[in-house]
Amino acid sequence: MIGGGMNASLSPMFLTDLAAVHATLRPSPLSAAFLSDLKKVYATLPTASDDNLRFLANRFDEWRRVTREWVRARVKKLDKDDPLLCQISLFRTMDSGRLETAHTRTLAWLLDPKNKEHGFGDVLLSALLGRLADRDHFDHLHVESVASEYLLEGSAGKGRLDVLAKGEWESMGERVRWMLVIEAKVDAWEGEGQLDKYDEWLDLHAADRVPYRVFLTPEGRPPETGAEEWEAMSFLELVRIFRAVYGGLRHAPGFHFLRFYLAGVLQDVCGLPRHVGEDAADPYAVASYLKAVHDSHSEGASHDAAR
Repeated sequence: MIGGGMNASLSPMFLTDLAAVHATLRPSPLSAAFLSDLKKVYATLPTASDDNLRFLANRFDEWRRVTREWVRARVKKLDKDDPLLCQISLFRTMDSGRLETAHTRTLAWLLDPKNKEHGFGDVLLSALLGRLADRDHFDHLHVESVASEYLLEGSAGKGRLDVLAKGEWESMGERVRWMLVIEAKVDAWEGEGQLDKYDEWLDLHAADRVPYRVFLTPEGRPPETGAEEWEAMSFLELVRIFRAVYGGLRHAPGFHFLRFYLAGVLQDVCGLPRHVGEDAADPYAVASYLKAVHDSHSEGASHDAAR
């Protein structure tokens, strides 16, 4: 995009920040009308210059500096057992930190309230469903089943759903039968027509259930196939959802398993450093996590005050 004789020396850090900002916008194909209007606006702008790019680079540097200061101040306030401060990754010792099946099978295990050994009940599943259904809480959540690597067959061919859960929830007099499907990609891309096949299966088997579709990736990129109802979610967002209810699980038998798992997701999938005291390559991701921690503490204080 730099042309017209422009030769400003831009640091790799500036370009990395610029790419990170662009990625958060999740751009989709632009209409011809929009591009035409954009061209008209562009024609009225001053000619791009090295000075303008340097000014933008300085603003990014200032943004990074302020973010790092914000991060340093709030890391000091974290509980000692916070996943961000944990240096142990659940899967890294087995070279499986980015293995999709390791994550999806673990995710299914964590979400399943019938797994009595972890002692979480439906807390994690309720948090995730609440995010998808836009509910603060459920008056009642009934879980029929949670499965990983669920084998399905249909006219479009065979496939496996990474996580499939179904049940019924009640909230403020409303009762909804639901089905949750999670498709996770860490380093791989979708197979040809993969989500289309899953949609076909859902159309046949969801019946009277409301389907919640999650496409889980490190960066939260949208899927290239499938229905519009697939919700793009980053692994960092998943950690934030779980972190909001994390404090209430400290006395559960599986608490440290969850702690090591979330620490591994932050480090192996999201790229956060093991030692947060050092300058993180992506302080914005750390800041996003810390904001979720702060928000969960604020919500907890509000609930306590209401009692």
